[in-house]
Amino acid sequence: HDAIYAGQVEDLRLNANKLDVNQLREDTMHKAVSGTLRGKQKLKMTKFDSEVYQTSNDNLGYVYIDINGWERPSSIYEKLHGWNITKNKAASLYKSPTAPHVFNVTHDDGSQISVQDKIMISYYRTDFNAQFDSLPWVDIIGKPENIAATFPDGVVGQWIPHIIDNTQIQNVALNRKSSVSVGNQVFTHDNGQTWTSNTFTIDAVKNARTLAANEQNIVIIKHYESMSNFSESSQNLVVLGDIKNVYASQAYLNEYGNRLQSSLVGKVGKRNSSAYFQEFLSVSKHTFFSPNQTLGWTSREGDEPKHTGVSLDAPNDRSPGFKALYSCAKRNGLLYLQFH
Repeated sequence: HDAIYAGQVEDLRLNANKLDVNQLREDTMHKAVSGTLRGKQKLKMTKFDSEVYQTSNDNLGYVYIDINGWERPSSIYEKLHGWNITKNKAASLYKSPTAPHVFNVTHDDGSQISVQDKIMISYYRTDFNAQFDSLPWVDIIGKPENIAATFPDGVVGQWIPHIIDNTQIQNVALNRKSSVSVGNQVFTHDNGQTWTSNTFTIDAVKNARTLAANEQNIVIIKHYESMSNFSESSQNLVVLGDIKNVYASQAYLNEYGNRLQSSLVGKVGKRNSSAYFQEFLSVSKHTFFSPNQTLGWTSREGDEPKHTGVSLDAPNDRSPGFKALYSCAKRNGLLYLQFH
């Protein structure tokens, strides 16, 4: 604008130096619990050409990920579900704590892994630049060997680690919390020679869809909307203000911590119709690492933060749950909500 006329415009900006950090922490936490914070994420891609190049003690293998093509997870504790196509076995992958662009891979049953075993992995790529608050998510259902035959060069989407049982109808859980009740899908029974498209209904509580029996060779590409994560792994930051509460939830509703649970631990809460599916718990004890005022504790018993007892009930629907201690933290002059 060329000019602002006196008395007609009110400046609503706040001086960050005068903010009550405790009130800011609680206000932001309420937004996190209700799922209204804005997030951003990319889509994943599933690839089949990663080979084990070295092994250790027979049951640990090492896979090198293309330095220009893949983004690594932000934590060495983040497990990725994969599949050994050579041996037809479920596998788990973790980022190497020492070697860049290397993943440690083991079979879920602890059996031997060999050099040149081909590993299927779903992961984020550095050359996927688009990021979304509401993700046009893609899940893939099918046997790994059929998916690889259908998409030999890879496919946008994340494999659902579920092997189809051809003898009975099954509920297959989606990889992410769906924000819609109906999704779109395409599927093939002949490795992509022909395709059929239709819609599918998503169970809002179980976050799953029903899969019919006798679908031995099917490969399904499922499209649905899912809200992105609004948190990411970080180093322990300097705490500002008080340490007051721990939040716990296992609810299926976004407004009761479901999106926060997905963002922090990658699990989708499924608890329904309970008075005990979310709560705030008072912190009764915590410690600071004094030199830099970060929240911390050692491995010695009794040194950890303590809070009042969790009263979430035992779910009858196999729902995962979580709890997180939250605080206001500062980095590079900016304030953040920090979770432990």
